Amino acid sequence: MFITLLLLLLSACSNSEDNQEGSPSNSSAESGMNKVDIQNFSLEPFSSGETYFVVADMNWQGDTAAQLNSIGLIEEDGTPISSEKGITANFYIGDEHKKSGVYRRDEIGEYTKVNGAELEDRQTLIMEYTLSHVPKNSLNRIKLSYEVDGKSFSESYTWSTLKELETN
Repeated sequence: MFITLLLLLLSACSNSEDNQEGSPSNSSAESGMNKVDIQNFSLEPFSSGETYFVVADMNWQGDTAAQLNSIGLIEEDGTPISSEKGITANFYIGDEHKKSGVYRRDEIGEYTKVNGAELEDRQTLIMEYTLSHVPKNSLNRIKLSYEVDGKSFSESYTWSTLKELETN
């Protein structure tokens, strides 16, 4: 009886979904060991209508190299966030040595477009955004589309830093 209970417990644990921060929650294809980890940190309220740049460490934890196709913000149900929701965001990949934080454009250094960028073990994610009357906790998901070995993947991640975005 003890062995049966132990097997049931192990079976239940191995089938549970991983809901840790930075783990994919939706996938359009089986991604295997691919994972993106984006650093979380707290933010202060921002002025409405101003443009800011958030820089965060982003680590690729896949077995093989990946090519990034797009990054965007989505609602809980997967609907893309548009300017009607009060946020306009563009994403870039920056120097891996740039420290995380909020910067002005002239302080972030060189960056490249997301489309076609190779995901490396370590790089920085740069989010350029403008907020317009955004309440706290209204955003928390980021969607990445990428290719590995010719296969396309689209996954959404919880990025709790987005919950901190708000206007004062």
